[in-house]
Amino acid sequence: MEPLPCLSRIRFSLWGLLVAFGIIALALPVAFAGLFGVLQQLNQINSDLAVVRKGQLNLATMLRCQLDEQIGLRGFEVSHRTAYLLPYRNAIKEFGNEESELRERLIFPSESSAKRMLDDAVATNARWQRVIAQPILAGSHSLVNIEQGSTLVGRFRSDVDAINAMILTEYQSEIEGRANTIRTASAIGYSAIALVGIQALVFAFLLARLRYALDREHGVVEALQAAFAGAVTTAPMLEVATAYVSATRGAKIGGDVYDAHQIDENTALVLIADVSGKGVDAAVDTTFVKYSLRAFASEKHDVATIVRKFNALYANAQKAPEAFVVLFCGYYDWRSETLTYVNAGHEAAYVCRAGTVERLAPTDAIIGLSADAQFHTAATTIDSQSILFLATDGLTEARDPGRRFLGDAGVQEWLRKANTGSPQELVTDMSDRLRRYTGANINDDLAILAVRPRKARPT
Repeated sequence: MEPLPCLSRIRFSLWGLLVAFGIIALALPVAFAGLFGVLQQLNQINSDLAVVRKGQLNLATMLRCQLDEQIGLRGFEVSHRTAYLLPYRNAIKEFGNEESELRERLIFPSESSAKRMLDDAVATNARWQRVIAQPILAGSHSLVNIEQGSTLVGRFRSDVDAINAMILTEYQSEIEGRANTIRTASAIGYSAIALVGIQALVFAFLLARLRYALDREHGVVEALQAAFAGAVTTAPMLEVATAYVSATRGAKIGGDVYDAHQIDENTALVLIADVSGKGVDAAVDTTFVKYSLRAFASEKHDVATIVRKFNALYANAQKAPEAFVVLFCGYYDWRSETLTYVNAGHEAAYVCRAGTVERLAPTDAIIGLSADAQFHTAATTIDSQSILFLATDGLTEARDPGRRFLGDAGVQEWLRKANTGSPQELVTDMSDRLRRYTGANINDDLAILAVRPRKARPT
């Protein structure tokens, strides 16, 4: 009578499958409906973020217009040339357009306070026109007008600062709301996966294949990141060392990229950049940054031109208003020992020389704010006894266990004490200091590039 236990097990298995199918049939539609609702909410949050971002740009343009009004008016007052009145009149027109757009975008909970401040800013600007601009246009000039004008300008800028603070508060609130929404979506998704797990015997083969496919894609992404973002085709005249740490858990992918690429026998392109965002999307963008700049550099443009062309390309290609790139891009001329560079909002750029540290300050704003932005170059000398040290903001924004930022001053202090015997020794020393400082808890992607010219070009 041995078949009875087998029959019992078969019946139990069939009953278990029926129960599992019944639970999933009832629960999965609820889970999917919840996911759909959460995704709609997330889409609305992203739309609100875009509105807030555009409002920031409107506010910045209004501030710039007010400055253009002052400059144009003062130019006319000093020179009596009507050509100075053209930017003045253009600024007046643009100011009104930006004010109207900003008013429509003040849709957050504190909009009433923000609109009152906006009304006061507009009224202050109008009073400035009456009290300062119109008398100057009429040929009148007095010390009282100048003093009163300074007071009005100060009040206008105080209103703008207050509105900007409200917008930033709303922006942070939206970001936190999006994070909560994503966590809710994740929780619902995990619940759905748990329900599907009841049918493990039925879907075992499918899950195994899915896991295999995911692992394979994960490996492909890591390989691409290593090939595109991490690989450096070093110019013969340079000694290069690098380090890369990703904040993405369980994956060596992120939004930081570096490069040292030979342009000709005497010139090399040196690059470090930080793309907004994290994970796979940011990793994909790093390839766009790296190879776009290489392509423009191959056309033998000067460094300001290649950054300008890349900025236009990036600004037109990216639809997300919050997308941006922070980068340091330079040409190193081995013959003249000169690095000519554009620093688009990049903080951690230094030259180490015999115990001293020179900081290469930003020359321009970040990439992606405006498609027609112009960029400017600066230059410094780097010989075979010096090391160019570049790092993304994962270094300056590193925190110790007490949540204190390392900052630019901390990085410079480290560099003055670090081992600068070679680029690799410097990178290793700085990486070790960072691990000790943070307790090996890295919260942001970090890329480091150290470059030293060789005394003689290898044959």
